[in-house]
Formats: sequence, structure tokens, C-alpha cells
Amino acid sequence: MTLIESMEFMLSRGENDRYLQSMDQLFSDLQRDERPDERQYTRIYIALMLQLISGAERASVSGGPSDGSSAPSFRSVDSFLRWPDAFSYLRGQARALLGGGIKREEDQTSLTDTLTEYIETHVSEPLSLTALAELIHYNPSYLSRIFKERMGINLNDYILQARMRKACVLLRESGDKIADVARKVGIRDARHFAKLFQRYVGVTPRAYREGKT
Repeated sequence: MTLIESMEFMLSRGENDRYLQSMDQLFSDLQRDERPDERQYTRIYIALMLQLISGAERASVSGGPSDGSSAPSFRSVDSFLRWPDAFSYLRGQARALLGGGIKREEDQTSLTDTLTEYIETHVSEPLSLTALAELIHYNPSYLSRIFKERMGINLNDYILQARMRKACVLLRESGDKIADVARKVGIRDARHFAKLFQRYVGVTPRAYREGKT
């Protein structure tokens, strides 16, 4: 909380870069906490949200930035299932509000890092350009273009590759049935999964499990 108080001072002085760097450091430290204190984490979330609301009021934010992101908005902590999702959301809101002082390249790198981390840890869930854009409050077309520029691959192709990478791990390291593996990587139809897997890996899921690669 001492750091958060310091961040409030940074924000009041217009030290946006330092504020965002401190936020990144705070979230990095929290992610290493193996036993989150729910009450303390809630206090942190609310404190940061209130800071950003005050910052938005001071900046008289009335619309989204010209780079294609939407105007800052704020959600209750109860709307998140996981703390990493809540903090990722706050980071996105902070950058939408304060990112003008950050180099464009650094901002885009942070955006793609956030996206790829989210995709890799949520492969079992429905993932789409629209859903991801809504999650981090960016225009879908802008998000798609930036991701392709930074990663050299379409967002949908990256999602598919992430699913297949996870499937390879499960096929080799678990005894799950192939249909269960398919569901765990977000594909409900086992036959469709088998076709996608063979297209991506070059062999069927069963052959891959048996080491016939």
C-alpha cells in the first residue's frame, strides 16, 4: 500500500511513465504471490481504480484515444474470476488513459505481451478477436493489425497454434482421451480437432501420442 500511495503522488504530478512502470512492477510482484490475500488484493484493485478515475477526471477524458482504443471504463472487482485478469484489465485501462507519454513501440509490445499471455493461459476457453478486443478495450480492427505487425502472424492463427501446442503437451504427458484433450484446448468437436491437429502437426493425435512423428 506504501507503493500505491507513491503511485498516487506520481499520478498527481503527471509522471505517467513512472506510474505505469510502478504498476507493472506491482503486478509482477503480486503474480509471484502463491497465496493471494483476497481482502488485500481487493483493496489494491479498488485503490488503483480510484486513482485512474481521478486521473481520468483530471485529464477530462471524453472519448477514446486516436490510436483506436476505447475510452477508459471501470469494472467491479467482482466481475473477474481470476486476479491476473483483474490486474490485466487495470493495466489496459491505465495505458489507455496515460499511454500518451510512452513510446508507441513499447506500448504495442506490452499489448501483444498481454494478449499472448492471456491466450496461452486460456486455451480451453472460447477465444475470438472480438472477445479479446473487448477484454482489453481496443478496437478489433486496430488490435488485429497491431498484433500482425508485432508478431508476424494473424491473431486467429496464433490462437490455433496455442491450442495445438497445449494439445501436444496433453497428448504426451496425460492419459486423457483425445476427446477430452480437444475440450481442454477449446475445441468441442473431436473430429474437427483431429483434422486441425493433423494439419498443424502432420500426424493424427493418436499417432503423435504413440510417438509416430
